Amino acid sequence: MPNVRHFTDKDNQKVVLTDDGDTITTNGGLLSVAQFCEASGIFSSFRDTIEFKDYRKLPLYDNYNLLEQYLLQHIAGYLTDSAANSLRHDPLFQLLYGKVLATQSTFSRFLGRASDLHTLKTLHTALESVAATYINRQANSFLILDIDSTFSATYGHQEGAAYNTHYDKCALNPLLIAEATSGGMLVDAQLRSGDTYTSAEAAAFLSEGLTRYASHPLVVRGDSGFAVPKLYDLVEDRMKMYVFRLKANCRLFDMAQAKFENDPDVDPHKANDVHYYTIQYRAYTWREARKVIVMATRDQQLVPHYQYFVTNLPLTPQDVVAAYRQRGTMENYIKEAKNGYGFDRTNSTDFFTNEVRMVMASIAYNIMKRMAAEVLPSSEKQKSIDSLRLDLFRIGARFTSHAGVLTIHYTTSNPQNALFWHVYDNITRLREQACPSAAQAA
Repeated sequence: MPNVRHFTDKDNQKVVLTDDGDTITTNGGLLSVAQFCEASGIFSSFRDTIEFKDYRKLPLYDNYNLLEQYLLQHIAGYLTDSAANSLRHDPLFQLLYGKVLATQSTFSRFLGRASDLHTLKTLHTALESVAATYINRQANSFLILDIDSTFSATYGHQEGAAYNTHYDKCALNPLLIAEATSGGMLVDAQLRSGDTYTSAEAAAFLSEGLTRYASHPLVVRGDSGFAVPKLYDLVEDRMKMYVFRLKANCRLFDMAQAKFENDPDVDPHKANDVHYYTIQYRAYTWREARKVIVMATRDQQLVPHYQYFVTNLPLTPQDVVAAYRQRGTMENYIKEAKNGYGFDRTNSTDFFTNEVRMVMASIAYNIMKRMAAEVLPSSEKQKSIDSLRLDLFRIGARFTSHAGVLTIHYTTSNPQNALFWHVYDNITRLREQACPSAAQAA
């Protein structure tokens, strides 16, 4: 048992500090996340979706409990495995998962079991399902799938790591799709080696997302790294829409320059103006000519700067460019997944174990996106995870037990008490909607 420490302030002998191990948690608000996952059926769905190959003879820890504990730990902001060594003494985690909780070494072995290829595939299915369950409730709603790639920096001998010239780092190169109208829920994420080109494997990856949301009208957006014929053909064959930015080339420049020079609306005396044009363009590798939007921006220059967008959207050129530019929010989604949930953590040397880490961080990210959409008040839905941790999770609480009843005493000095109880009331209503018979019996 650790030594109990005492500290007395020399300037004020009436103040004594001690770590006598009273049953107090600083993560009292995290109970709302566990209750939401139970009420919405997220955790129970994992037992139907995720399949572990477990060769342990006398397992002390249930794999699904380990998964839930790992996700809650990341949602609470404890992104390192070693944090489990301290959290195993947290009374809230003990309330949820028993007195004997997992340590760092237990999680390391758990991640190793989850890196089995079949288990990893079912983890991807669980990730997709958390988002799809919410998105598919919006029947026939218009969806926006943003496809992008990013980097997960490596600082050791991680399998698959390579120097990436675009990011100027030694890294792995994840591929991901987010759905914009749902607040950026991740449809799926796939880890790739660091020397993989941006659009490599993108067609097969996007195809799964298009299949899952086949009943919805949707548009796919991507930057110039994804402007390849395979993706245009795929989206067109599925009768969906798209807008991709094109890389400049001499043929496009000549066609755009001709449009600009023959435009009667161009005022030679204006140094700053923007003009839009529509051209029909067919690259040598394309199966047919496609509509390309040209945006000509003259910024104190005689020759304007041209940007090109290939699309089949039935919109004006200005609206097509505006629709594409809104994909800038994708960078914010990626940033929050990385900084808030450890999406880019590459703590393991094994490639597939690092993919497990990435997928679990993505699941934690989607859980909070769903929680924000379903139970948070409108004024709080856009808050970052860092703000939610401060306002909703970091609440002090004391645990007492009497006559077989456990009572959690939340602090009354929390500035966000109203938010916590509002969320808890919404979760209670969500549970009643999910099990109306149980609610009536209660």
